[in-house]
Amino acid sequence: MKKALTIILALALVMSLSVPAFAADNEYTEKDKEGKTDISFTISEPTYTVTIPASVALNYTAGTDTTTNLPITVSDSENLNGRSIVITVEATNDLITSGALAGLYQNCLYPADPVDGNDRIPFDFASVEDDAGNMGQFPSGYVLVTFSADGVKNIGFIMQGTLNSSVRPGVAYTGWIQFGIGLKK
Repeated sequence: MKKALTIILALALVMSLSVPAFAADNEYTEKDKEGKTDISFTISEPTYTVTIPASVALNYTAGTDTTTNLPITVSDSENLNGRSIVITVEATNDLITSGALAGLYQNCLYPADPVDGNDRIPFDFASVEDDAGNMGQFPSGYVLVTFSADGVKNIGFIMQGTLNSSVRPGVAYTGWIQFGIGLKK
């Protein structure tokens, strides 16, 4: 039984060996007047992985502006070919629907049951591409950060030290941001 098992395993090992096959070179003799070589080139598609946390809890300290960082990570980037990975804000929970600013977004958190139009918490965000921050309104496609290689960049969410008088203690204020991820030259 051991001998049969040894023979079977040896045959399986031999059968698993492979020999690479190479394309044969073109051979020409003194009678040939020309030769030919096929040439090809393919630009590889860019690949990358972007990691953005699913949630962030903002910090607040009364009397001082407080920043909470949201790290955005790019890894496994290959074949960018001079292009950059761009992270934009495509939408937020607060689209302005009327007036001169209609169609723009702003940064505000709201309770589930607002008591009036002032029952909200505005916040600012800043990044390495936007050192001044953006407290106002912005269009869809607003660039937050760009990457030309793997790395980590922070988006800072800035809570102002003074909150609106309508903000209620103990009430959860929430919102969301939808990011765009793409390539640019």
